[in-house]
Amino acid sequence: LASVDPDPYAIKAFHQFTEVNATWDIPHQLGQHIRISTEKNYGYTYAWMRPAGKTMEFQVKACSEVHILLASQILSIMDSYEVVIGKSSNQKVAIRRSQEGIDLTETYARDILDCNEFLPFWISWENGILEVGTGRVGQHVLINFNIQNIGTKIEAVSMSTSYDSSGVFIFSADDCE
Repeated sequence: LASVDPDPYAIKAFHQFTEVNATWDIPHQLGQHIRISTEKNYGYTYAWMRPAGKTMEFQVKACSEVHILLASQILSIMDSYEVVIGKSSNQKVAIRRSQEGIDLTETYARDILDCNEFLPFWISWENGILEVGTGRVGQHVLINFNIQNIGTKIEAVSMSTSYDSSGVFIFSADDCE
């Protein structure tokens, strides 16, 4: 049984509320954004996205510990890398092997996040180098690590904040499939 609406509405956005008090705003048109709010609850249960390429730009507003998981598949936390921005009371940036895994590398970046203002960041995993920076892609590299020999193919992205900080993430819809 099939039916066609003779006067359909154009869907321009989809809003989903999850059981862990996260909200999603997923636009339909190019040039728009995806806005995800996370509560004081560390874990990758808020949202998962498939990256359109090997770079992602985003803005974030949080007081400390923003976590971005780059995984081989959606819901896979083991075969992954975790980028932590604002680690150690908003003093460091780190790249880890999997969720809460060992730090592959870390660097000092004092007061890198802001509780009241959205700040721009980017992540790239082109040519076997995982890089994190501020501003636009390629600008102001904060940290990088050679992942070429590890072998995890990045096909999914998720985000979280820590147990003591909530946050709001804004991603370009163009960076996601």
